[in-house]
Formats: sequence, structure tokens, C-alpha cells
Amino acid sequence: MKLGVIIIFRNNVDKIDVEAISKSLKSVSDLVLCLVDNQSKHDTLEKLKEIRENSSNVEVVEIKKQS
Repeated sequence: MKLGVIIIFRNNVDKIDVEAISKSLKSVSDLVLCLVDNQSKHDTLEKLKEIRENSSNVEVVEIKKQS
């Protein structure tokens, strides 16, 4: 059975370590991550996409809706 986790990011580009996250995810095969970019104005979405490219168990969602 796989476990799914949703993580929401907003303007966290400086705190996202693509290499470390990608390396950690390779050792966890029963976990699926959904990384959500919540209207970031910086390069957060690009960092999340890099993680997705390096990991088979990651999906990225971009929220564009303004409240």
C-alpha cells in the first residue's frame, strides 16, 4: 500500500534543497508526494519541477487562483 502526502509551498525557494529531497525520495518507494505551489512569486515552482524530474514518486500542482 502506498502513502500519499501533500506539501504546500509558497515563496519557499531558498529553503528547497532539490538534491537532498531527490536523494531522500529514492530510498522511499511506498510514498507518493504531491508538491503544491501556492501562487509563489519566486522560483519555487521551478524547484518543485526539478524534484519531480529526479523522482518517480512526485507530482507537482500549481495553484493560480487568487482569493
